[in-house]
Amino acid sequence: MEERVLRGLPTLVVIDADSAGDEGMQLCARLKGDAYTAIVPLAVCDQIATRRTPCGSGSPRGADEVITPLFEPGEQAGRLDALVTRPSATWRVNPSTRLPGTTEIEREIKRRMDLGEFFAPSVTPTSITSKNTNDRYSYYDGDRVIYLLSRILHDVVRGILGKQGFVGHIRR
Repeated sequence: MEERVLRGLPTLVVIDADSAGDEGMQLCARLKGDAYTAIVPLAVCDQIATRRTPCGSGSPRGADEVITPLFEPGEQAGRLDALVTRPSATWRVNPSTRLPGTTEIEREIKRRMDLGEFFAPSVTPTSITSKNTNDRYSYYDGDRVIYLLSRILHDVVRGILGKQGFVGHIRR
């Protein structure tokens, strides 16, 4: 499942806490712990409204929404619809690469500084621009090249650094 979310970046991920159990909650934590997949809205459906999970609402890296029987069906549908259409994801990521944008990059640097972690930010300018690529290959193909490059960079950095790796995209 994690690989499918990473490769496809779906509109919404729903985890059934009752059938997925601890494995589902660990998946939730991993997805929300990776800046690349954290942008995907994630809801946990929990039939036992009082159960406290590591992905419960209020957790900074937890699910975006917890759906329980406490909510009427209409409200449950409304909450899921709000996740799918939420505008906050659009300003948190670069639209071409789906990589975390300036706000998320600054948040990650601050988080690491607050924790006293040692890290070495590296800025790697690339000469691939949307305009040059789109003029040569068409808008669709040019955007696809930039998107694939972002995936390659993400995979290489995460492959070498694991969870410590972070790739973002500042548009200039």
